[in-house]
Amino acid sequence: MNRCLFAVAFVAACQSALAQAPAAPVTPPPAASNELSSSKKNANEKTMPNGVIIETLREGSGEKPAPNATVHIQYIGSLSDGTEFDRSYSRKKPAIYRMVDVIGCWQTAIPEMTVGSKAKITCPPGSANGRRPVDFIEANTTLYFVIELIAIVG
Repeated sequence: MNRCLFAVAFVAACQSALAQAPAAPVTPPPAASNELSSSKKNANEKTMPNGVIIETLREGSGEKPAPNATVHIQYIGSLSDGTEFDRSYSRKKPAIYRMVDVIGCWQTAIPEMTVGSKAKITCPPGSANGRRPVDFIEANTTLYFVIELIAIVG
């Protein structure tokens, strides 16, 4: 079964199970010590006008990319419950993206980073996938990324 059909079957099974389960109160996940779930405000955290939060985990010493640059990055993407939905590290080489082709929160955050830096990015729904669901990520979901800016190539 291909990945998309599996995802559709999985979502349908989950929705069926949820419809049969009694409603449970929604509580935020407990604070964890890993980079993706840390949420306390600190001096290394900056909130951008569009709501994107950039928390510097490691300062770099290189240049900042221009908004139209092509960058090499390593990243981990997760949901608020800690579920990882993407990880470039598992592909054993940095991902290459043109800044104009990435989601809005990356277009906001990555130009604020310097080569060699690592940051935790909190992406409100409007700067992430917005109203459109992608794979198993529901519409209007806040996304979390840890991004390392490896190089600027153009």
